[in-house]
Amino acid sequence: FYAGYIQDDWRITPTLNVNLGMRYEYAASPTEQRGKALVFAPDLGTIAYANKGVRPSIVDPDYNNFAPRLGFAWRPSFMKNTVVRGGAGIYYATDNWNELQFEVIGPPFYQSQTLNSDPSKPTLFMGNMLPSFAASPNLNPFSFDRHSRTPYLSQWSFGIQRTFHQDYLFELEYQGSTGQKLPERRNLNIASLDPTGTIPIAARVPYPQYGFILLTYNGGWSSYNGMTARLEKRFSKGLFLLASYTWSKSLDLGSTDEFSAVSVDFKNWDKGRSAFDVPQRLVLSYVYELPFGRGKQFGGGVSGAADKLIGGWQVTGISTFAAGQFQTASLGVDWLNAGSFTTSRPNIVGDVKTARSLPDAYVNGAAFAYPTNAAGTRVHLEGNAGRNTIEQPGINNWDLGVFKNTRINERFNTQFRWEMFNAWNHTQFGPASLNLSSATFGKITSTLVGPRRMQFGLRLTF
Repeated sequence: FYAGYIQDDWRITPTLNVNLGMRYEYAASPTEQRGKALVFAPDLGTIAYANKGVRPSIVDPDYNNFAPRLGFAWRPSFMKNTVVRGGAGIYYATDNWNELQFEVIGPPFYQSQTLNSDPSKPTLFMGNMLPSFAASPNLNPFSFDRHSRTPYLSQWSFGIQRTFHQDYLFELEYQGSTGQKLPERRNLNIASLDPTGTIPIAARVPYPQYGFILLTYNGGWSSYNGMTARLEKRFSKGLFLLASYTWSKSLDLGSTDEFSAVSVDFKNWDKGRSAFDVPQRLVLSYVYELPFGRGKQFGGGVSGAADKLIGGWQVTGISTFAAGQFQTASLGVDWLNAGSFTTSRPNIVGDVKTARSLPDAYVNGAAFAYPTNAAGTRVHLEGNAGRNTIEQPGINNWDLGVFKNTRINERFNTQFRWEMFNAWNHTQFGPASLNLSSATFGKITSTLVGPRRMQFGLRLTF
């Protein structure tokens, strides 16, 4: 791995700084020490071995990883206590080392077989437990895309920070990014679709001499746009407050193991919300020191036992409010009959929110159906349900604490803690089942956060 960069910090005016830079990276693809690596080469229609038809590293080198960077900070003279910041850059990923297993999973280095004996008498013997590869009709080699490029992210941001009333800080920022050439996996030996369901898979796959061929390649894409707002009140007059709000949208073609529904035109078919996307999220963190006891607003003149009784009380908490994440409806069976590493989706024929009630009818089961043709006959084709189009329940959670600090003398202080998680005992519903074949389809059978829990503690500090 080689990398280098040049950078310049330019103070254009006393209130405007600009940062410029260019980075270059070259990460050579690893090679197996003894050349025991392979790849299924679609152009050759067979397995190729390192140093025999393909380069030792399998993957072609990528020499064009240039990463420019730009940033600035500006303090406008006409806006007191305000700073405007922004920046943009390109950031390259390193090798996904987990995927290197794909270079050795295949004959003659690896083979998976299932052997079944006669249950009434032994028919398997140690001498023939490992039959020859030639006798295996369904080898499942893994494969690399020999022409994969280095994944990278383009990121940018623009934000304003402002302080006011001495103790307050407000920040508003826009953030965005796009990911290119991100890691994905798919079945290279997927069968063409047969709406009638009568043609065997072996007659529809491009390489009938093999079973599935799991391919790892850098063909993914992502997009993120978000606005974050933050208000902070520094601790003063017994109160600290931090409020953070995010409004965002994240799209992609699926994570590494979120396999495509189909291998044809998947870039349009699988484009949808990211599995981790949370459109809105508000988190409040706070500490309030009650105004009782010596030197406080109430009982400021007390001392001795009275001060130890009414003074030193604090209320703390974290309140979280978030929209739900998104999931995909599925038929729950291999309706496409196209081979391994595929998903079968239903048709959406109605409003999924009709007559919604929690927890037994979060999703309207009548809004889904098996794919049909114009005549209404079921056909083995992909349904129109998009990827990650159903929003699951969100979160409304309060964690609260009551603390009592009591100073014994100059050296010793005790703290009593009463902490409550999910303090109001709200039911935080988990995701509903989206498996059309399941008896629990549309129902919620779990929770995201458990019921209220409390704990007590006593702490001595000296």
